[in-house]
Order: sequence, then structure tokens, then C-alpha cells
Amino acid sequence: MQFGQSGKTDEVKLGVNRVLKWQRRLRNVFFVLIALAIVWLFVQVGKYTVAPNNDAMQGTFDPKTTVVYDRLFDWHDGMVPFFGVKNRGILRDNIVIFLKEGLEVVDAKTGERKTGSYYGISRVIGLPGDSVEFTPRGIVIREKDGDEASEKLFPAPHDQGSADPEEIPPDRFFVLNDNIGSDVQDSRHFGYVLGSELRGKVLVTLELW
Repeated sequence: MQFGQSGKTDEVKLGVNRVLKWQRRLRNVFFVLIALAIVWLFVQVGKYTVAPNNDAMQGTFDPKTTVVYDRLFDWHDGMVPFFGVKNRGILRDNIVIFLKEGLEVVDAKTGERKTGSYYGISRVIGLPGDSVEFTPRGIVIREKDGDEASEKLFPAPHDQGSADPEEIPPDRFFVLNDNIGSDVQDSRHFGYVLGSELRGKVLVTLELW
């Protein structure tokens, strides 16, 4: 009898050990997944602070506001990565971070004009395939989606005069500042933002956290 009871006890211990071993494995997998998620977050998300003298997005993102942006925007449309997204995952009305080289910019300290880089923030109003037209009333964007087209007027001042509508080429984006009276440059001044010049798509402002 004692021998039989000892055998049953060993079987119970063996079963418990198997359960504990699987618990440890699952716990290790869980910790690895958490670590990978944290690493992925740091790879995907960046931080941008609007310069003190940049009032381009005044009212939306005031000067000195810090925003979080998605670095991997051109891999996906949403938070789950996949390939083959249209227009680098950029949609109309997205706010983007971009880098323009070789622009005439004003030195924040001296006020002097010089050629340099502009690391800016603005709103996308025109996508590849849309048409843009400068008129006395402002800027007209004719949005092209499939077989349907819709027209939207942005009453923004410009010095382009009047011109025939121009179709936005592939991998080009027309950006316009929310503060249309700002001296900060946008597509009215430097033309389209190239896809290669995009650095991120704004997700949220840190002031909301």
C-alpha cells in the first residue's frame, strides 16, 4: 500500500512540475513580447517640438508644442504594419513632419535670411492625382478619388497669380499651414513636398497626456 501511494504521489509531483514548467515558458514568452513591443514603439514613434518662432500651425499646434509622430507611416495605414499602402499611407488632412533642403530661411537669432534646411510641420491638403489651382479667391484643390472628383477652396493668400489647374505628380504632396497668414513657408512658397522629404505623420500632442 505504501508503495502504491508513493507512486501516485510521484505522478502528482510530475504533473505539477509540468504545469509549472509551462507557466515559466508562457511567462518568458510574455516578457519577450512586452520587450519587443517597447522596442517597436521606440522605433516607430518620434517626438517633434514646434520651434518658438514657428506659428505655421497656430491654433492647432502652437509654438513650443511637442507632438508624437509615426516614423513608419509609409509602411502602413493604421497601427499594424503591412506593405503596398497608397500614397505612403498619407491621407488628406494629415499633419506631417517634413524636411526641406536648400530653402531661404530666417535665422531665429539674427533675423538674417540664408539658405538652409527647414524641418517643418504642416497639413496635407493635396495628394498625388489631385489637381491644384491658384485663383484670386485662393487655392482650389480638386480631389480625385476613383471616378469621382470634389472641389475644395482654401482662401489662403498667395503670390502665384492665376494659373491653369495642375495635377499633383506621383509621390508629391501639397501642404498648407493652418495659420494661412503665417510667414512660415508651405507649398505656396516651395512647391510640393516630396515623399522622400516626409519624416513622419503626427499622431497626438503630448499636452493631451
